[in-house]
Amino acid sequence: MSEPVFIMIMNHGRFGEELIASAELIVGTLEQVEAVSLTAGTSIEEYYEKAEALIQASRGKVLILTDLFGGTPCNVAMMLREKYNAKVLCGVNLPMLIEAANLRDTAGCVEELAEAVLDTGRAGVLEPSAEAEEEEDWA
Repeated sequence: MSEPVFIMIMNHGRFGEELIASAELIVGTLEQVEAVSLTAGTSIEEYYEKAEALIQASRGKVLILTDLFGGTPCNVAMMLREKYNAKVLCGVNLPMLIEAANLRDTAGCVEELAEAVLDTGRAGVLEPSAEAEEEEDWA
């Protein structure tokens, strides 16, 4: 049996750690999911080395979810993508992480998983309509 897809969240501050904690409230413990948090005082080199060590330890396919396109976490993820053939998606949100965790064992490949995660992320950003609110059964 192949190794599960390793999911790494690369982010500013503690966003990724809290995102994982929030997802675990909903779906339970997430295995093979780690956050690499860029905090004040962390050099780019230190950040890169920490992320690279996690990828090397994963021994499998890697999906990297970053918080902000063009930021340091994203730029480091793109450098790692070239070296380790990882898939990188930007703009991570809670629906994306839950989808990635739920589908990673059944997706045919990392590319298929990434496409499903992107679709879920896009669908999760919306303004609820009055019609949708009326359809909800709050009883």
